[in-house]
Amino acid sequence: MKITKNQIRKIILKEQIRSNVRRILAEEKVLRLPGDTTWEYKFDEGHWWTRKQGVNKWISLKNNTAAAEILDDKLGKLVTKTDGVAKAADVTKTVSKSTKPAAVPSFKTIDQTELYNRLYRDLKNHNLCSVIVANAMHESKLNQNCCGDGGEYASDRSDRAINVAGEGLKCSFGLWQYNICTKTSMGTQYLNALNAGNKSDQEKLDLLADNEKVISYMIKTVKEKTGGTWKQEGTVEKWNEWFVKNIENPADHDKAIAQRLPDAKKIAAARVPSSSRIS
Repeated sequence: MKITKNQIRKIILKEQIRSNVRRILAEEKVLRLPGDTTWEYKFDEGHWWTRKQGVNKWISLKNNTAAAEILDDKLGKLVTKTDGVAKAADVTKTVSKSTKPAAVPSFKTIDQTELYNRLYRDLKNHNLCSVIVANAMHESKLNQNCCGDGGEYASDRSDRAINVAGEGLKCSFGLWQYNICTKTSMGTQYLNALNAGNKSDQEKLDLLADNEKVISYMIKTVKEKTGGTWKQEGTVEKWNEWFVKNIENPADHDKAIAQRLPDAKKIAAARVPSSSRIS
């Protein structure tokens, strides 16, 4: 069958519109079709994903061309066409959470000496404070704007993750990378302690990068979890193992303990760190 130039132009225009529709919808975090109370969708990494509402795990539709075309068509009706360019219409009505990327706050940074002194002021435990500083160095390099645990991990928890401008979905933030993507993680507990669990992503990100609040919460948590033993000096080795297992709790305890110990010892030997970076 011969295809006319006009038909070719229509095909190209249709693909342009589909591309623009996907670009617009990709800016939204979670979408729901009107009247659908079971499934929800997102467009990420170049293809559609779906999951049951209330469930964290996303299902890829990358190889399901038929489903992708249906979603392009149905969700495409949520945009209006003007001269071949798709513009947002009522898409926001279908989104379960605001998706405007949160801007990285501009708080004053902190160096090793400042962090050590701030911790020691309340804890009065040299070795423990040295360990806490070393762990912050390994988690964030003392950059309160540091955000991690993105990619598939954050996508699977997109209902809790924060969409950070220039970074995408992230789950861990601040000096010690407080994680906010599980109900029991330290970041979630931190936000709840500040009555910020239901605040906007921007408000949450601001709090997670607020060094004074983050440090105060770390001190409070250490005191509570040690059951009073934080007053006992103990060795650097003892406190490093305790902190990794009870506060940071990474996937590989032994590896993290070994990685942090040399820097914790170095900070402790110097008594008070003299520079903002471990050489």
